[in-house]
Amino acid sequence: MESIKIDNRFEGANPFHEDWITKVGDNSYIIFPFSEDNTNNYKFRLDIKFINNDENAQRVDLEIDWRDEEFNDYRDILYIKNERSSWEVKKVVQKDGKTLARFELMPGETYVALSPKYSLSDLSEFLKRSPNHASLKKSVISNTSKGRNIWLVSSTIAKIKNKKKLLFSARVHPYETAPSYIVEGLIDFLCKPEAKHFVDAYEIYVLPMVCPDGVADGCCRLSGLENGLDLSREIDSNDNFTSIYLNLIDDIKPDFYLEFHNWMLKDFDGMFYVNALQAMKLLKGFKINMPDCLQKKWKMGFKYKLLARTPYGLKRYCKEKYNTKVLTLEIPWYGRDIDDMKKIGHFILPAVERLL
Repeated sequence: MESIKIDNRFEGANPFHEDWITKVGDNSYIIFPFSEDNTNNYKFRLDIKFINNDENAQRVDLEIDWRDEEFNDYRDILYIKNERSSWEVKKVVQKDGKTLARFELMPGETYVALSPKYSLSDLSEFLKRSPNHASLKKSVISNTSKGRNIWLVSSTIAKIKNKKKLLFSARVHPYETAPSYIVEGLIDFLCKPEAKHFVDAYEIYVLPMVCPDGVADGCCRLSGLENGLDLSREIDSNDNFTSIYLNLIDDIKPDFYLEFHNWMLKDFDGMFYVNALQAMKLLKGFKINMPDCLQKKWKMGFKYKLLARTPYGLKRYCKEKYNTKVLTLEIPWYGRDIDDMKKIGHFILPAVERLL
């Protein structure tokens, strides 16, 4: 009986097809990650699980064939988590569009990923263990065509006329797991006494996982495998899934909408915006409220130039119909851990208030 097995049938596994994992020797494997639309710019997902049934650690060799060389520089680390430990960063070798890794596999289950894993079940567990705070409501607003929950966390203080409405969202692109941990930090903050001012002053709505099917299906950027959309760039009013969010936006009529993303640039945080003054106010909010150790250098605008960007997708719908202030934040993993992402989430509302 082999002591090492690979499990790629769990929720969010990528690749999920058995033919995309090949054993080429003792504890040696070639893996072909999956991209639902084969777009190189979004080929940044790997989520597999090893099971070591031996009582001793075993050496494992991986060759991860991305089948492109364009973005090699952004795949030079892997995240590894044994069931008995936290996520650890593993420096790997990049060569000819392939990631080459060798590591000691501890007994039990071990996840290997390009970014720390965060699945729909992880979200469900977080919402279960988070405090049942009097001022917050956790609700399932609908289900996907595959029956997966679409969650909304919102403030429940009595609505006041002319109270500004703030909307935040994460996992519009399924591979981008950093926003999920940022949202955890944001929700944790809302349960603390120091958040009372914000809960009293604003209506706050948080969509912690916009594309649960895309996350669970192992997608990179689309909302699902079958006819999936990139809701950060496109909407289809005839699509039932899209309509769930358009109806929610029509109900909220947000004054402000912020999408959390994580690009793969290593040394920069990013901000895409429509109104340059609003962007500069938000940047000042971060500079004032967030410790420098949690921030990188900022790239702002479109293609890293100080130019306004036309919004797309859900942001465009908000902007055109309700003149919503819309922005996108790109907070990369490189050099950060889960605690860092949660801490960033704690400073979001104090920073945002600068432009409200």
